[in-house]
Amino acid sequence: MKRWDLRPVEIRNLFNPAFCGLVLFRALVAYEDEDARGMPFSLALLILPLCLQRDARETLAKAIALPRLSSSR
Repeated sequence: MKRWDLRPVEIRNLFNPAFCGLVLFRALVAYEDEDARGMPFSLALLILPLCLQRDARETLAKAIALPRLSSSR
């Protein structure tokens, strides 16, 4: 693992604690808009890895864009 000061500025910015806190806050607020009970703790642990890891972001974006089958008959 590279020392912090040897990492590119973009990577350092992504892992800035204030930025990560803002990402978490916005995700929690958005979830609460859909479900008044709030986000389960176990799901909250997945927010940053899914948001900050490029492969996961791209895979989720493709999955969301796929047409879905209707479950109503």
